[in-house]
Amino acid sequence: MHFLTLFLFCISMNIVFGQEKNAGITHDQLGLKENTIYMFCRGTASKSSLIAHTFNLIDTNITHIGIGFSDGKNVRIYNVSDNAGTLKSALTVDSLESYIKLPDIFYFSVWECNNSAEEFNRLKTSLSEYASRQIVFDPFFRINADDTLYCSEFCATVLASVNRRSYLFEPSVSVLDNAVFESYLGRKKLIYFPVDFFETSGNFRKIFSYKFKRSLHE
Repeated sequence: MHFLTLFLFCISMNIVFGQEKNAGITHDQLGLKENTIYMFCRGTASKSSLIAHTFNLIDTNITHIGIGFSDGKNVRIYNVSDNAGTLKSALTVDSLESYIKLPDIFYFSVWECNNSAEEFNRLKTSLSEYASRQIVFDPFFRINADDTLYCSEFCATVLASVNRRSYLFEPSVSVLDNAVFESYLGRKKLIYFPVDFFETSGNFRKIFSYKFKRSLHE
């Protein structure tokens, strides 16, 4: 199977699932605290088998992550996405509504970090700095010290800037035994940050999760 076939499959899944879903999840339902770091996770059907079941460590529901906080009324979710289109940067700052408003979303969860006030201030500074730069999405998942990033690499890098002692995560290594992945990525070994990398740390706990209907007819 060629990578183009997988790409076309992803497109077809978006068509099958039809209209964008919004479960009516509100800020109040999440019970978010101020001055707290949160990981916002979502799972989409078009990327589930391609990513989650192949490269995740623990959680096969997640295909994309962002990092952010609540100001008491709204959330700001910073995330690097290949869906940025013609935007100047692949880094977008989503509201709760825009983050989960996708055609084939089936999962959403929020993880709370046990951070200090100083760490939270560092987070806001780091996110503000990244938001001022032109971030390019990295479709080949290479870890480099530049502004070419993918979603989990961005989150891992931001967390390391908050506190390298508490939130420095080592990338995972996967030997690519699939000809499709090997051909597309151009290498036999993938060194990367899985989207569920933070779940290996005791500093995070899941405070909210929701599973959407997998079909409009269900």
